[in-house]
Amino acid sequence: MSKRTIQAALILGTVAMLGACGAPATSRPTTKQTPQPKTATRQSTQGKPRQPQAKKPRAGMQLAAIQRGDFSSLEGQWTPIGFSANYRDGTTPGLEAGGGGHLTVTADQLSTGEITLKGTTLTDSAGTHALTYTRKGAALLGTLADAAHVAINWAVNFYPKGATADFKALTGDATNQENLIEVWTSNNSVRQIFAQDLTAARRRAIQGLDLQQLAAGNYTSLAGTWVNPADGGRFVVTTETQKRPAGFDNTGSDIGVVISNHDQDDHHQFVMFDSTDTTVGRTLMATLGYWDASQPFQQFDPLLLVPKGVQATTADDSDVTRDRMILGGGQGGFAPQAYYRQ
Repeated sequence: MSKRTIQAALILGTVAMLGACGAPATSRPTTKQTPQPKTATRQSTQGKPRQPQAKKPRAGMQLAAIQRGDFSSLEGQWTPIGFSANYRDGTTPGLEAGGGGHLTVTADQLSTGEITLKGTTLTDSAGTHALTYTRKGAALLGTLADAAHVAINWAVNFYPKGATADFKALTGDATNQENLIEVWTSNNSVRQIFAQDLTAARRRAIQGLDLQQLAAGNYTSLAGTWVNPADGGRFVVTTETQKRPAGFDNTGSDIGVVISNHDQDDHHQFVMFDSTDTTVGRTLMATLGYWDASQPFQQFDPLLLVPKGVQATTADDSDVTRDRMILGGGQGGFAPQAYYRQ
């Protein structure tokens, strides 16, 4: 075969191959895929937001498990709601709202920072002590087995919801509405009460008159109707505030909380505060009066604010279990001048 014949054959073969590759799609019939319609069930559920699963309610305090050192039923957020202490000033210790303590709980440990419960022992700065548990009604009381031989004693008590009426003066409830843990030490007889998973609204209700918030310029805990049972006097304290008028400087107070039912000479009467004084004690001295620049010698009365659980002085014979305002600051007596929140 001649060289020219071979070249021609190669050219014809290449053209044939190119023709096959470039054949139109119709030369290979295909079956069109028709999408299957979705079933009605599929359409009814697709696109709907997933419903959140309901949170399982707590089973409550498992006292038998706690005795074994299993604290899993106590896990959650614990908030201090009350405390008491011996101030060694002659006043009677009462259960005051609030407190600065903290309590953390895991499945196998309970700690306040000063003590730790793990297993069936309590550890403090002096060492580790065995715990002895006893039942009192629906409550579980934990004490040191070597209580008679230690310098500082401890007790940790557990109160399931509804177990006790001991904290009625603090919470206002006939029996406790939350799970409670009480930690007591013989060091100045300090008691701390913690509540499990407390809501913010519930905490405010238990707190009542909050001196720290008042000193910080938040006066909402003072709002309400205050009544003197001795003479029927009433103060309706609002959340509205006014600043001291310019040029009126014969009082140290510069912020007034409006009393809505006690206008004098067309001026609101106020519970007055010095916003520069952020000192917080167990009581707070405010002023009762009103501002009128045309009367530079008008009278202002001291008004002592006393939270529940606090005996202001040894002479305080008012109801210590309630928030109160003492007109005259106690100079004219306490019980006769006490206004209680209704």
